[in-house]
Amino acid sequence: MVTMRLLGWRPGRPEADPYAELRQLRVRMVFRRCSGPCGQDTWMAATSRRCRKCGALAERLRAHRTVRFPRLVSALRTLA
Repeated sequence: MVTMRLLGWRPGRPEADPYAELRQLRVRMVFRRCSGPCGQDTWMAATSRRCRKCGALAERLRAHRTVRFPRLVSALRTLA
């Protein structure tokens, strides 16, 4: 059993907060409509505008675009 003494508390000291580290990781969730192609109403982090599925799709498309664009430029240069 975890006691306050094991957490470093001593008489005369303010009580240690055992959940202080976890509180930094807390994410505020809101229920809103996804701004991506699905447009579904879902729970998401307050900082997000797209659901996880649409966010992953956008990330894959962005990664594919960065790979494809240099190839397209080199192909157009060889044709010119």
